[in-house]
Amino acid sequence: MINNERQLEDHEKTFVDYIKEGDVEKFRALAFKWSASDVDSVVNYRDENGLGVLHWAADRGNKDIMKLLLDIKDIDVNQKDNEGQTALHYACSNGHLNVVRLLIDCPRVNKRIRDNDNLLPEDIAVDTEVINLMHEIPY
Repeated sequence: MINNERQLEDHEKTFVDYIKEGDVEKFRALAFKWSASDVDSVVNYRDENGLGVLHWAADRGNKDIMKLLLDIKDIDVNQKDNEGQTALHYACSNGHLNVVRLLIDCPRVNKRIRDNDNLLPEDIAVDTEVINLMHEIPY
């Protein structure tokens, strides 16, 4: 498959591009400049599939960016995408153990949210360590 998309220059990139690329330093530098409306844009961001910034950080397995995002007090840590999946679903399904740990340690994260197929995050985990960790969580 050929990727015909043009590579973006740094001045054209948004916070989401830095999350997708896992560029913690550029994301952090951008975050330090945010105004209240910029924070609102981050909190309210959703792509065409309903993924928010936490979904993308979880999908990419970027623990450092996830930490920065979880520090935003108004961010919905239980936000669902169009399939009903949360960031915890994404971290579990991709085997990102460190991000799973970070999310389950966050007291605001609901570990029992089911997606549109009635699956819990632990139900879609494929990595043995992630599965074991999810089974250790007291409910």
